[in-house]
Amino acid sequence: MSADRYGILISRPHAGAVFGIIAELVSRLGAVVIDSSGAGAEYRAEERAHLPADMRDDAVVIDMTGEALEAALTGPRRP
Repeated sequence: MSADRYGILISRPHAGAVFGIIAELVSRLGAVVIDSSGAGAEYRAEERAHLPADMRDDAVVIDMTGEALEAALTGPRRP
């Protein structure tokens, strides 16, 4: 994990509770999650207007919870 004035980078988070922590941080900051693989961004509906125009089409609105964030970034969890 690293942070600078432009954002917070979390590389290779482990499945499970860490996604809940990330989702809570994103919610409190009013931030968006940008998938570094180029798959798009995950965000709450309130942030859509603040995204650059070229990101809006590929972005996905999710409930910012750990489970929803993990599913959006890695696919549904399997037992």
